[in-house]
Amino acid sequence: MVYCSYRHKGSTAAVESGYSELVNLIASGSIIAALNIASKYEIDIPFFFGGDGATLLVPSVLLEKL
Repeated sequence: MVYCSYRHKGSTAAVESGYSELVNLIASGSIIAALNIASKYEIDIPFFFGGDGATLLVPSVLLEKL
């Protein structure tokens, strides 16, 4: 397993400017994309949604696909 983390750069400023929905959409979209790719290989990957980012544990066999 490989630890993968994504955090939207500039998310604090975006939230302060009223774009929290968009920040959340980008973070959740990264999780959904990874889960969709993993499901094609019948692999479950654990994840954590942090609002402005996401953390996933990705098997090495999926790294090139993500």
